Amino acid sequence: MRLAFLTLSLIAALAAAPAAAQVIFADGFESGDTSAWSDAVGLRYELGHRTVTWLDATRGNRSVPTEVYYPAEVAGDEVPVAAGAFPVVVCGHGYTMDAASPRSLAEALVPLGFIVVLPDTETGLFPSHDDFGKDIAFLARTLQDAGAAPWSPFYGRVAPLSAASGHSMGGGAAHLAVADHAASYGVAFATIATLAAARTSPSSITAAAGITVPALYLADDRDCALQAGGAPSDHYAAVGSSCKTLITIQDGRHCHYVDPTVLCELGDCATGIDGDLQRQIVAEYLIPWFEWTLKGRVEALVRLNALMASDPRLHSYQQLGCTPP
Repeated sequence: MRLAFLTLSLIAALAAAPAAAQVIFADGFESGDTSAWSDAVGLRYELGHRTVTWLDATRGNRSVPTEVYYPAEVAGDEVPVAAGAFPVVVCGHGYTMDAASPRSLAEALVPLGFIVVLPDTETGLFPSHDDFGKDIAFLARTLQDAGAAPWSPFYGRVAPLSAASGHSMGGGAAHLAVADHAASYGVAFATIATLAAARTSPSSITAAAGITVPALYLADDRDCALQAGGAPSDHYAAVGSSCKTLITIQDGRHCHYVDPTVLCELGDCATGIDGDLQRQIVAEYLIPWFEWTLKGRVEALVRLNALMASDPRLHSYQQLGCTPP
């Protein structure tokens, strides 16, 4: 599994790093060893997968092809969902990318008990950002409905809380989903967490002002693919959440939050930290954020704040209101 490879690679890299990089977590967990979360949050699961096309009746039966990754006892396609009820993370891909690009997020989150839903729409040169935002909201609603439907393979397996997420264009669309479309689909997102969120049309920055749930923004210090006025920091400044966090990775690259495509990398920085390392850093922050916002584990927020405050791989961070009770 890629996550295991990343973990081993990062631990090897940290072994050669200065001692300060070895003691990021106050409770002794080493940075990069996300497998240690199995001790903190419970069972680890295998990666189940289904390719599904759902129809949105509110938009003339619009087809929404989707990749769904979920906790299973045995890895594979269309295997049964493991026992339990799991929160949902809907993650939109970046511009000219598709549902394959954020698979690394599924590989990090599913083993710890999350369902990760990746829409495979708006993959062309002229995407509709608004439709993409609607797709994210629609899929969150659809998974909740599937969890209540006796005929569904997800029956009884979906927890009530959902997150909107996304990379680049998908991050911007996640703002539209939460602020503009969640109510019409009857879904209440518990959080928004984005990777290098890009401004959309309609404006995701304008939409951010109407978002009040906890908001996490992952960025990097030299994002070559984003123009001024549309970066994660602009979304962070605009979002109406009383709890919000902006984490900026040192020497990151726009396309390496997820599995990059050739077209994406053409407009990205030519150099930066290793892509596997960057995706590992992303996982290290998304895991505790979702453990807190979707599962209510306050100790996960404590862990995230401890990591963020002493992580030498970050350029900077900002936070407002996200303090443990």
